[in-house]
Amino acid sequence: MSFFLTPGTAAFATLANTLAAKIFMSAAVRSKQTGMNKETGKKFLGEPWVKNAYAAQLNEAEYSPLFFSVLMYAKMGSNLNSSSSIGVASTLCVAGSVLYFWGRVFTGKPLPFSLIGGSMRYAGLLYLTYAIYGTL
Repeated sequence: MSFFLTPGTAAFATLANTLAAKIFMSAAVRSKQTGMNKETGKKFLGEPWVKNAYAAQLNEAEYSPLFFSVLMYAKMGSNLNSSSSIGVASTLCVAGSVLYFWGRVFTGKPLPFSLIGGSMRYAGLLYLTYAIYGTL
């Protein structure tokens, strides 16, 4: 058993993470807006933790479809699915995404989690892009 995720497992984890992020935003942020008047709602949306959570979720929503697509392509390519370096790249994509969103949300600050998680995502995506190019 490997420590690293297969592309299929990573695709599933990406889907689960994006669903969890959306549920969090609905339950912890948007539900609190219910019943607020315009001025209170505007003030609430201006709170630093809310702005940070919105920015983190927007970024997560931008990357998840890309990761899901690339990871599913890697899963379907039999020569890619068995490569150990693909497992490292798949794990980097998921771990970076989880760290990026949840690290920002739980601390209320972008740094250091946007830098660390973002770097992990870039590294994973860069390698997956290279690997996929080799299959064309």
